[in-house]
Amino acid sequence: MAVLTTRFVEAAKPKRNSAGDPMRAEYPDAACPGLHLVVQPTGTRSWAFRFRQRADRRSVKLTIGKAGEGGLSLAAARAAAATYRHQLESRPDVTPVTPVTPESGGGGDKIETAVAAFLELHVRRKNRASTAQGTEGVFNQIVLPAWRGRTIASHPPARRHRARRVHRRRRSRLPR
Repeated sequence: MAVLTTRFVEAAKPKRNSAGDPMRAEYPDAACPGLHLVVQPTGTRSWAFRFRQRADRRSVKLTIGKAGEGGLSLAAARAAAATYRHQLESRPDVTPVTPVTPESGGGGDKIETAVAAFLELHVRRKNRASTAQGTEGVFNQIVLPAWRGRTIASHPPARRHRARRVHRRRRSRLPR
C-alpha cells in the first residue's frame, strides 16, 4: 500500500465493480497505521480509524470526519489518528491495527505532521489570514529547519521546553 498524498485525497474516486457501477472504497495510509480514506459511491470522502478489540479480535471503525474541501486535511487526519492510537494503547482490551508497511515510521509522530496539524486545526481556523501567515512563517523559518525528519519522542522534555523558550524570545524581538 502507498502513502496517501493531498493530491490523491482530492482526486480519489469510488472503485467500480464488474458491472461498472461505483462502489465504496477504502484506501489505507501507509504513513499512519489505522488511518483510512473512505470514498462512498456518491463521491463523498471521509476519514476513518480502524483498530481491533483484544477480547474477540473484532475490527472496529471510528469515523474521524469529512475529507477534502470543507473537511479535515491529510495532516489533521493523521494527527487525529495518532491521538486515537495513543488513547487506545493505554486500554487493555484494544490491539492497534498493524501498520500497512513494516517500515512506516508512524507518520503521526513526526514534527512536520504535528506542525501541519497545529497550523490547520488552530492557527488557520482561529486567526486572521495575516496572523496565520506570520505564524506559519515562524514555523517554516525556525522550527522545521531545525527539527525536520525527527519524531516528537526523540526530543527529551527539557529540550522541548528550551525550544519553546527560544521561540518566545525570538517572537518578542519581532516588530509589532
